[in-house]
Amino acid sequence: MKDSTNQLGTISKVLTILAVIIGTLILGVCAFGAFTKTTYADNMAAQMMLEKADNIMLTSLLTGVVVISIVLLVLFLSSEKNINKMFIAGIVWYIVAGAIMIFFGRSVPGADALTVYRMGEMFANNDLSFINPTESYLSYYPQQIGLTTFLGMLIKILKILPYTFAYYHAIKILYVLLNCASFVFGCLLIRELQNDNKVTMTYIILSMINLPFIMYSSFIYGEIPSIALLLGAIYFFTKYVKEKGIAPLNMVLSLAMFVAAVWIRKNSLIFIIAVLIVCILVFLESKRADVLLFAIICGACCFLVIPLTLKMYENKTGSQVNDGVTATSYFAMAMQEGGRGPGWYNGFNYDTYTEAGMDAAKANEVSKAAIKERTEYFKSNPSECYKFYKGKILTQWADPTYASCQATYAEYGGRSKFFVSVYEGNLYNAYIEICNIYQNLIYLGALLWAVAFLVSALKGKKRDLQIDSLLLIVVTGGFLFHIIWEANSRYIFPYAQMLLIYAAISIGTLAGKMSMGSKNSDRD
Repeated sequence: MKDSTNQLGTISKVLTILAVIIGTLILGVCAFGAFTKTTYADNMAAQMMLEKADNIMLTSLLTGVVVISIVLLVLFLSSEKNINKMFIAGIVWYIVAGAIMIFFGRSVPGADALTVYRMGEMFANNDLSFINPTESYLSYYPQQIGLTTFLGMLIKILKILPYTFAYYHAIKILYVLLNCASFVFGCLLIRELQNDNKVTMTYIILSMINLPFIMYSSFIYGEIPSIALLLGAIYFFTKYVKEKGIAPLNMVLSLAMFVAAVWIRKNSLIFIIAVLIVCILVFLESKRADVLLFAIICGACCFLVIPLTLKMYENKTGSQVNDGVTATSYFAMAMQEGGRGPGWYNGFNYDTYTEAGMDAAKANEVSKAAIKERTEYFKSNPSECYKFYKGKILTQWADPTYASCQATYAEYGGRSKFFVSVYEGNLYNAYIEICNIYQNLIYLGALLWAVAFLVSALKGKKRDLQIDSLLLIVVTGGFLFHIIWEANSRYIFPYAQMLLIYAAISIGTLAGKMSMGSKNSDRD
């Protein structure tokens, strides 16, 4: 029995190391792409992704200067007292920067975000006519029911206030506070992963210069609330697993936040799948039945929350929505050229479903034929296949802004000259370059963390392999998924926030080693 347990533990470690190896290779690809190329859109209306070559020597030099500057700041500020001050400063900064975005950026919901927001307004007015089998956005994209309900609940609460205003302004304020929550959970998580003052200070500094994160606070969609919920859920889940005992509060909070994150943004299921993998790996090594039970409950709740919400609406209204645009049509579109980039949205999935009369079976037939045709083309033209997927990866993972300007471009008038320049003037180019250096150091820091983690794991010096590698497994899943799914650099934004954790550990550890080296030198 003991031998069997040891064998399962070994299998768990081997599988974890294999996952880390794959993740490390993916981070290597991302880092190489980011240091050599920058992808961006120079027209906010067309949003076509362009590619330019970077001067790798200059880019590396600038990234190195920023890393050294951060290390020096960390060495100067890493006392417990200063960490508390910087933590408060970080929250104040997010509030101030968010307020500036609200009052001077003047973004409004647009495209899909606007449609979902309007359905939220209908919900708040007790109008559920958006539950309709033919004349409803939800009959194409039923996964938006959670976000619709979330926004509707917020608007319903805001309607109580004795003021007349566009409710998305108040929702932006909530999103700014959710950014603060993400910052708090990030600090708690990094303390849980590596309780080191220099690492924590590094995370605080890196968070405060995360410009796309600030820009996205005015994007009324699912990214900001889901990121806050996911960081909170991962923190409580990490704390629960590392304590190596049943902790009901941590389990419940983690479960509730994971489910809410999926409810608001279905793509959060990639995070859930990574969590389930880690749960299985932990169970194989430790035989903790509670972790396996958590996985079963979490998986069931997360995969069922959106269908059950839809069913609740259908029972209440006596109407139904269709199954929606099929996954197969997304896979087909993901292999095609798009107006904005390789594999980006080109309308194929929507058009195919519409032309099939909202018949999923017919839409799948057309989509499978399109996949077969494209596969044959790639087989006959391997160089075109390489070019296509290279472009698809770069336009997503080498866009340092993560489409933050495109996502928040729509405005209601009166945008300040400064922000007009940020969106479509000279400051837009500066914004891209600043974000480019930031993205480089995040990828480089995360890659160095992965390499160091892998070396320690292979030497048998690393404990808690499974839980410490969770975020890397998440990013690996996201990278692989968006190779075969619709492309968009906005979809990569949540993964970048997770890599920030690893980059902080890497750069903070470097600062710690420099500090130790300095102390040893003083002794000599």
